[in-house]
Amino acid sequence: MRLDNAQPDFIERLVDAIVGFETSIDHIEGKWKLTQNHDHARQEKVIRALRETDVESGQQVADLMSQNLR
Repeated sequence: MRLDNAQPDFIERLVDAIVGFETSIDHIEGKWKLTQNHDHARQEKVIRALRETDVESGQQVADLMSQNLR
């Protein structure tokens, strides 16, 4: 559903349900998700696709994925 097509009363109910809050962060933990749960052929396909891009971060992820395959 797109909100620009929604009925005004529906949008009003949504707005009434929005609540702001504040929180503090004590700990952040990162996870590496490098398609490691997929078979080697699929991982190699992703690595090739990343290497074909001109994006530096894509090249870096391809390097990490390659190391993970070893």
